[in-house]
Amino acid sequence: MGKRDFSSLLLGVEYRDYFGAMEKLFLWTLAISLLAAPAAAAPVPAGKWEMREIRDSNGAISHCVADHAYDNAMHINFALDHSGRMNIGIIVPNAEFGAGEKYSLRLLLPDGTSRISSAEARMDQMLLVEDGIDAEFRSRLKTSAYMIVLGVRDKIIFPLPDSGNMLRELAACAR
Repeated sequence: MGKRDFSSLLLGVEYRDYFGAMEKLFLWTLAISLLAAPAAAAPVPAGKWEMREIRDSNGAISHCVADHAYDNAMHINFALDHSGRMNIGIIVPNAEFGAGEKYSLRLLLPDGTSRISSAEARMDQMLLVEDGIDAEFRSRLKTSAYMIVLGVRDKIIFPLPDSGNMLRELAACAR
């Protein structure tokens, strides 16, 4: 019979004497990551994508924004300018982000596409991810039913209803 230690109680498994340090390290890392990133229920989309033009001081369109609200008051928006640069805005009520602070996060799509990004807090409830011109990510986003935003301690799953049409309308608006 194998020996039991604190980590085996935490994981609900029993270690065998032949488990080496690397296996224990992997299991500990897995347990800590599961505990550190709580699974958040996906917000439910409330309504449809809202498109709007943002104009500069001369009245010309500087960029277009597609915004989607969710039942928990969160929002996700995609902004696209005429040069093809895209930014992603994430609005989380009561988040208390420090304005101007940078946050590391990962954007994950259902097909496994992943981008490690940096987000800047523009307000206490809003993060801005400057995605730039990433044709591969945008192409895969068109067929994605959701996007996961994974931070150091938090995970948000944003359903993206009809993302393909939203991105086509956004591109047409920004031309």
